[in-house]
Amino acid sequence: MTEAVAPLNRTNRDGETREMRGIDHVIVGTADLDAAAAGFARLGFNVSPKMVHPFGTANRLIMFGDSFIELLGIEDASRLGRLVVLRDFLRATGGGPWGLVFRALDARAEWRRCAEEGLEPGALQRDVERAVDMPDGTRRVARFSSFRLGGSATPTYMEGFSQQHVPEAVWIPEWQLHGNGARAMTAVTVATDNLDAFEDRYAGLFGSRCLSRSDSRLTAETPSGGIDAVEPAILEQRFGGLAGGEAGPGPRIVGATLRVEEFSRLRQLLRDRDVPFRLSGADALFVAPDRACGLALEFTP
Repeated sequence: MTEAVAPLNRTNRDGETREMRGIDHVIVGTADLDAAAAGFARLGFNVSPKMVHPFGTANRLIMFGDSFIELLGIEDASRLGRLVVLRDFLRATGGGPWGLVFRALDARAEWRRCAEEGLEPGALQRDVERAVDMPDGTRRVARFSSFRLGGSATPTYMEGFSQQHVPEAVWIPEWQLHGNGARAMTAVTVATDNLDAFEDRYAGLFGSRCLSRSDSRLTAETPSGGIDAVEPAILEQRFGGLAGGEAGPGPRIVGATLRVEEFSRLRQLLRDRDVPFRLSGADALFVAPDRACGLALEFTP
């Protein structure tokens, strides 16, 4: 089996030496893939070329060191199969954050573990391929296996696992160089009015010692970024009033936190491109979700 770019085998906080689960990518569904990509490019991101899946969807990626944001659209609605749920999501919402996917080093073994833990894994899609046009002009084939998780904790968006069998066809160095200086996705924020359900789910996924909780916030620390589950009432505080706290109780994926190399470089780029942003002291800059296909963005040093 090909190792992932950022191997997750290590001793976790429960004292177990095993494969550690972490964030692989966030899925943003869009009815206009090119327009979504242009929106992220305006923010200074280097967006990959379009790649087409065999089941009727296409994507463009914003890559970081060990995770990424996937812009996902429909290429051929007649081939969607089980992914008609994406079509239904786009019809109902117009697009936005739709999925949170965790990394698997062995999808079949991960599927069995999820079944044993009562996480209700769906059908395992094995060895799905898509062509990748590499920066040097050659073409490679990326191949992945994936499955969705069931349960009642996230009825309004998708959670699942993915194994990248050819990581060098995904984590391409040139795609990780962003004009805004972004280098890593350090957290994903989810809004929910049921922290207890998320605590049970994430204890099963990541181990209880990876969790910390306050009255209105639950954080799961993973090797490739944290997941912050917060009550809608504190979204204004969490994202500087830009995350749409009035949009309902959730659960829903709200935003992503990105680490940048130079704040001054990011600020100047956004000003030059007339992109509104909000500063919070010297350690956070926020861009509203309407600038990033429904995903609120927090940039930190």
